[in-house]
Amino acid sequence: MTGTIGPAPDRQVAIANGKVTTLKGVTVTFDANQPSGLILKFDLNVVDGRLKGKVTAEANGERREGTIDLGRAK
Repeated sequence: MTGTIGPAPDRQVAIANGKVTTLKGVTVTFDANQPSGLILKFDLNVVDGRLKGKVTAEANGERREGTIDLGRAK
């Protein structure tokens, strides 16, 4: 999987280590390395047409986790 991710068109970063697997449903994993040194790691599953899962942020020896639920805009 390739592409970019970001909060706005002018703030995109390249997706790294992108993978889509279909062993038990559809799983999407990728990293987004920010210029500031922040590394975001996404581990998502396709559930009811949405991407749901967790995101881990790592920077300066600290690690934080959160949940994410993404859907197509109408």
